Amino acid sequence: MRKIASLISLLITIALCTTVYARKLELTDWLNFESVEDVQISPDGQRLVYSRQRVNKFSDSMDNEIWQMNADGQRNRFLRKGGHARWSPDGTRVSSE
Repeated sequence: MRKIASLISLLITIALCTTVYARKLELTDWLNFESVEDVQISPDGQRLVYSRQRVNKFSDSMDNEIWQMNADGQRNRFLRKGGHARWSPDGTRVSSE
C-alpha cells in the first residue's frame, strides 16, 4: 500500500511540475538555441573537444564553433570556428574541417 501511495504522490508531483512550467516556444527561445555535438575525448582522457552550434542573430545564420575543456568541466575555451574536431593520436593537437 505504501508503494502505491508513493507512486501516486510522485505522479502528482510530476504532473504539477510539468503543468507549471509548460509554455509555448517563442521566437526568443529559438534565437537563444544552442547545441553541442561531436564530443571527442582526448587520448589521455583529460580533455574534451566539441562542436557548438548556435544562432547568429545578426547574420541570420548558424555559427559552428570548436571548444575545448578539461574533463572536469574547468577551462572551457573557444578554439576556432568550424566543426568536426578530432584529436591527434598523441593528444597534443586538434584538427578540424
